[in-house]
Amino acid sequence: MNRVIVTINGSDYPMVSEKSEAYMIKVAKYVDEEMSNLSQKNTRLSLSNVAVLTALNIADGFFEVGYENEELLKEKETLEKEIENLSKKVDNSGVELKSEVENLRAIVNRKNEENKLNEEKIKELENIINQQKQEIENLKNSIKSSENENKDIIDKIEEYKKVADEATKKSEFSQKLLSKYQNDNYRIQLEKAEIENELRELKSLK
Repeated sequence: MNRVIVTINGSDYPMVSEKSEAYMIKVAKYVDEEMSNLSQKNTRLSLSNVAVLTALNIADGFFEVGYENEELLKEKETLEKEIENLSKKVDNSGVELKSEVENLRAIVNRKNEENKLNEEKIKELENIINQQKQEIENLKNSIKSSENENKDIIDKIEEYKKVADEATKKSEFSQKLLSKYQNDNYRIQLEKAEIENELRELKSLK
């Protein structure tokens, strides 16, 4: 088991996992950035509200990726069945048709790789959600034990103001990652449409 101290929302927490220290730090950094982003958007939110909203955002991302992955798997299965049916109909003289089938197989393989990437993202989100649940419990305990420590809270607010520029840069980076993911998803949809058109053209040759 690996153990590392991570900083989330200005507080240090011990994190123990079979994952590497670098991975645990990466998960904690992601949660910290999400919480910082929410805190800046609404400064009136309590610490516990920020933690709950962060957990909801991460869970939403997890389910969205899971749904998209299921849709990709269904598309892949449909394509594989179409390819199998076409392959059975191809005779020795259908060289051109065989070439088209191989192209479709290559596209299916590429989609398989994209599915693997989505599965890895789902696993990462699962770990982040579990970590966030623990973070919420830690925050609840921290709030209960520090109800009379208003001065410390004011000091932390000042610290947050000092790192506002850095948090903004992190938020912009997250938006770029989200935009890239949306562009990749759009590209997949275009490839799907192209594949469907190619299948219709192949069927029309029969």
